[in-house]
Parts: sequence; structure tokens; C-alpha cells
Amino acid sequence: MYETLNVRDFGAIGDGIADDTEALQNAIDTAAESGQSLFIPQGEYRSRTLTLHPEVYLSAEPTWGFGWDACGKTVIRQADVNMVCQIDLTEARGCTIRGLSLMGLGIGQCIGMLSRKADFGSQEDSYRIEDCCISHYGGHAMLLDHVSCFSIRHSQLGFCGGDGLHVNGWNGFILDNWLSGNTGSGYYGEHPNSSITMTSNRIEWNAGDGIFSAGGGHYNITGNYIDRSGRAALHLRRVHTATCTGNIMYRSGKHQEQEDESVHCVLEHCQGITFIGNSMKSGQDDHQQGVVSPVWSMRLHNLTDCIISSNTMYKSSLLGLIDDRGGHDNLIVTQNVGRESVELYRQIRIDEYFNTHYSESISEDDLAQHFNLSKRQLNRILQNIYNMSFREKLILVRMQQAKQLLLSTDHSIEAIAEMVGYSSLSGFYYAFRKTYNIAAGEYRKILSK
Repeated sequence: MYETLNVRDFGAIGDGIADDTEALQNAIDTAAESGQSLFIPQGEYRSRTLTLHPEVYLSAEPTWGFGWDACGKTVIRQADVNMVCQIDLTEARGCTIRGLSLMGLGIGQCIGMLSRKADFGSQEDSYRIEDCCISHYGGHAMLLDHVSCFSIRHSQLGFCGGDGLHVNGWNGFILDNWLSGNTGSGYYGEHPNSSITMTSNRIEWNAGDGIFSAGGGHYNITGNYIDRSGRAALHLRRVHTATCTGNIMYRSGKHQEQEDESVHCVLEHCQGITFIGNSMKSGQDDHQQGVVSPVWSMRLHNLTDCIISSNTMYKSSLLGLIDDRGGHDNLIVTQNVGRESVELYRQIRIDEYFNTHYSESISEDDLAQHFNLSKRQLNRILQNIYNMSFREKLILVRMQQAKQLLLSTDHSIEAIAEMVGYSSLSGFYYAFRKTYNIAAGEYRKILSK
């Protein structure tokens, strides 16, 4: 039985200052030649690109945690902003990387782990990435181009400038990972991409889609938790033969300005899709901050031989459950249950109106006409949502704005009164005291102390 190699025996220092590239690469080369496994002990190793070889086993103790800076005690840090990648897997057929944390500089286009080939070749790649943390790279956390056979388990691919995992290939297992906080998508499948199993992943706070696949097939997407995606939680385009079941999609479509683009799930130009037993829910950022999304639960277009059944959409969207754009051939949509968050949608729109027009001379008639409601309907809605009349709601919004201006500006009280819609200073003084039980001038004096 071969003794495990240690990178410290090759001169690696791991103090976060020295450039350990040469020592680390020498250790990797020796492990490949001898068939021994390679261990990286605790430390911070600044390094330029490291090239792995076939059948190398590289390990460290996985001490990283979830979060922006929880990189753990064994870290390889990007040494040069102009690097193409941190670890090059291209020729490393049959390699295993376990327990390692890779940390980028957060700028440039450097990729954490990269395999880039011109074609698929004649042999399976069989990469195994386990218990690793890859974060803060300017490019993708991991890019596998023309890959055939890989598994990524129990790892975090997050907080990078591209996608968490970008795949052009097939025969992959993506299990129990965090794909979080990336500027792109959590997972992005580029044509061709096929035979991918994605199970029990937490995919959250990505600015793009949670899971995106174009031109792919034979997907098993099961039991994932997909939260606060900037675009859709799940987006399949020109995909065939896929099963999506048991997934939770929460607060999707955060960054979409167009209402019809804010959606949990998009299925378009697909064939043979089974979408059963998924749960969807709308929401805001944590602590009830930010916009409520999405506007729609699902968008369907040009589907062939697909079934969408037994999904729950309880308060899953603001405007509607399914945006069906037609063009289907043998599509079954049945036994889906749910409801829109109608009151919440109305509240958002009413709040937007008041926050935009509070400084103007607006009336109940203006608001009712804006929403195509009668005054009676409007007053009932205002009472249900705010327990206020139109006038009471308008005064509250004006006073909230005045309070903020008193706090953050040096404008005179007379100027602030006019800015929030009062032509009468006495009327402003009366409203402020009645709302906050203190005079506006006294409030400002207290804040200035």
C-alpha cells in the first residue's frame, strides 16, 4: 500500500503570502507518476493554475461552511487576476478531488475548476468532485466543456461572477450541493447536455435561473430546493425526455422588470416532459425586504407530449398561475391546485401609486380610475388591506416621507411640507403631530442631538 504524499514535503508553505504554485504542481506531478494519493494539510496556498493528471486523488480536510467567506482552514487562493482557471481538469480522466476549498479574487474571468476539450473523445472523463467549496471567482465556479461522465457531490459552487456549474456534456450526477449566490445561473446546461441527474441540491440567490437547460435531454430533476432566483427557478428550452418532481420553487423571478418574465418555471419548445408534484410559493427577500415575486407560476409554450399535474401553487404568484402561450401538441395539464396572492399584488400596486404620487393633489377618483375600480370597491380594498380610508393612507405616506426628509436633509420644514404635497403649512403641522404625537420641529431637534 502506497504512502500518501503531503504537499508540505514538496516545499508548499501555505501562509497565504508565498506563491506555492511550483510546489503544488510538483506534488501533483509526482502523485500522477507514482500512483500515490496527495494530501493538502491546513493552510492558505496562493497559487496560479494547477494542472491535474489522470487518476490523481487529491484530498484535504473539508472544514468550509456555507456563506460568503466561510472558506475553511484549507484553501487554495487565486494568485493572479489574469488566470484562466484555478484547477485544470481537462486531461485528468478518473481524478478525484475531495475536501478542498478554492477561493478567487472576485474579479476578472478566472474559473474555479475547468475542463475544456475540442470534442468528447473516446473515453469517459469520470471526474469526481466531493466536499469541495469553490467561490469568489470572476468567471464560473466550474465549467465542464465536452465532458462525459462526472459526479459533483456535497460541494458548494457559489458567489462567482458566472454560473455555479456550467455544463456542455452528459452522464452527470449532481447531488446534495449548494449552488448559491452566483451572478449567472446556479446550473446552466449548454447544448448538448444530456443524461443529468440533479437531486437534493439547494440552489438559491442566483441572479440568473436556478436551473437552466437548452437543447438537452434525459434529465432527472428531483427533490431540489430552488430559492430566490433572479430569473426562473427552472427553465427548460428545447429539452426532451425529462422528469421534474418533488422540487420546491420559492420567491423566483426577483430581477425581472417585465411582468411576463417573472415566473417560477418556464417550459418552452420541449417534448416528453413530466412535471409532477412540485410546490411553488411567492415571497420577498429575507426579513420582508425587496420586491415580492414572481408574477406568474409557470409559462408554457409549444410543448409536445408533456404532462403537468398535481403541482401545488399556494399563493405562488401575484397575477396568475399559468401563462399558457399555446402551440402545444398533446399537452395534459390537470389537477394542479393553487391561488394567486391577489391581495398582495394589489397592495404592491397601490403602494407604488401612493409612493409615486403622494406629492401631487390626488383624490379617490384618481386612484379608482387608475385601477379601473369604483370608489366603493376601492374603499373596500383599502379597508381590507390597510384598515384605512384613502385620505388616511395618503396622509400616512406623506408623513413617512416627511419624517425621512427631516432625518436625512437640511431642508426647511416649509420646503418639506411642500415636497410632500401640502400647500398649507398649518395643515402639515397638524398632520405630523396627529401621526407621530410630536411637532415636526421638535422631532428634528431630538434627532440633531
